[in-house]
Parts: sequence; structure tokens; C-alpha cells
Amino acid sequence: MRAQGVLTKEPKFDKDIANRFGLFRKKFISTNQTEAAKELGFTQGWLSQIESAKRSVDFKLTKVLIEKYNLNTEWLTTGTGTWTSAPIKAQGGLLGKSIKELTQAIETLEGKLATLERTVLISQANETFFINRMEKFIEQQQKFIADQQK
Repeated sequence: MRAQGVLTKEPKFDKDIANRFGLFRKKFISTNQTEAAKELGFTQGWLSQIESAKRSVDFKLTKVLIEKYNLNTEWLTTGTGTWTSAPIKAQGGLLGKSIKELTQAIETLEGKLATLERTVLISQANETFFINRMEKFIEQQQKFIADQQK
């Protein structure tokens, strides 16, 4: 049996990111959540949880959005910039490549690194939000326990 005053709801994730994800989905993937879920390889319920900020936009989804739809993760995390970014070029093997090809490979890797860094920012934003919610939860639990001991 749960004691009165104990939080039973899961923490919410960043609503701004969730809202921007929903806008992106409607503009670039499908206005229909079920169709978008099928296109992305996820379930409709999973997308619904993301758009309602009950689940974070995780690395797997971010990777799909970048690769398939050229998502600009800076826009997703902060709202700045354009919705999409310049395409990232695929990298092949490096042996027997010219200086020009190697330079292009380096530029591609730099682009992928930038994408990874933006993806980490998304994870950190969600982690910070979750930690703040847990700290509030712990404070409420401590207050509840103190009130019960009075």
C-alpha cells in the first residue's frame, strides 16, 4: 500500500524538445503518428510518449532522424538554427585514397563528430532534467517522512 503524499507519477522529460520533435515529425515524416512510427521503425505508443514528454528522444531515434531526415540536433535541443542540416557524406575505406578524398573523409568525420556532440547534449539535457525531478521527489519524500514522524 502506498503512503499518502508519495509521488507515483514518472518524471516528465523536456517538453520543448518533445514539442519540436512533434513538429519535425509532422513536417518531414507524417502528420499521422501511426504512419510515422512505422516509417521510423518504432511503435505509435512509443512516439506518443516522446511527444507527450513521458519519454526522452533517445540516441537510437536521434540517429534515425539524422540519417533519414537530416535532422539538425541543435534545433531539436535548443530551438535555434534550421530544422535540418547539411547532409553528412558517407565514408569509405581510406587505403589508396587521394589527398582530396582523405580531406573529404576528414570533413565527413568532423560532421559525424558534431552530430554525436549534439546527440550527447540531448542526453545531458534529459539527464539534468531527470536529476532535478528526482531531487524534488527526494525532498518531498523527506518532508513526508518528517511530517509522519511528528
